[in-house]
Amino acid sequence: MTQNEGFNYVEIAVLEPEVGKSNPKVNANFSTFQTCVSQSFFNEKLACIANKKSPYKFFPKSFKTYVYNDLHLENTKNQETNLFSKSIQYYAHNPEKQLFYMFCKKDKKAFHAFPSTSHMSCIFYTNRLAFRITNRFYLNFDIYRHAQDENTLYYKIFININCDRNVDVSDDLTFVEKIQQFLSS
Repeated sequence: MTQNEGFNYVEIAVLEPEVGKSNPKVNANFSTFQTCVSQSFFNEKLACIANKKSPYKFFPKSFKTYVYNDLHLENTKNQETNLFSKSIQYYAHNPEKQLFYMFCKKDKKAFHAFPSTSHMSCIFYTNRLAFRITNRFYLNFDIYRHAQDENTLYYKIFININCDRNVDVSDDLTFVEKIQQFLSS
């Protein structure tokens, strides 16, 4: 598969073993799929990494995201702003490896493209610890909360792959395997 397949960004959610085998939140037409993990699973994977010498550079990142349809406006604490559209083109679930793949079309937009409205689809706050695997691969640990319910925290572990250039993403499977080994105890 190459970039001309209609996507330029891949997000691979790491699922908990019991959720990865049989996701209770999957409905018949697959419009929803639970990609969050429990706090204990999240902490277990972070502890596993903390006990190893990491070959990857990591950095924290915090931001607030405003979502309107498929537009995402991210504001970081140092006032950087990113605006992009993100739409899922394909998805796949691998229950044996406990992974959920989302192949997306992600395009940067000019700041003024975001509508002036108070009717947002969603607003949430994210604290992220990102590990840079390569210049296109990142392993992310996110803790986020919705603006409407600031008391409930959600945990997510995912790999994101930026495929902007014409690259063969089938070669990327090797990196996904290495990341899974890195996450294993």
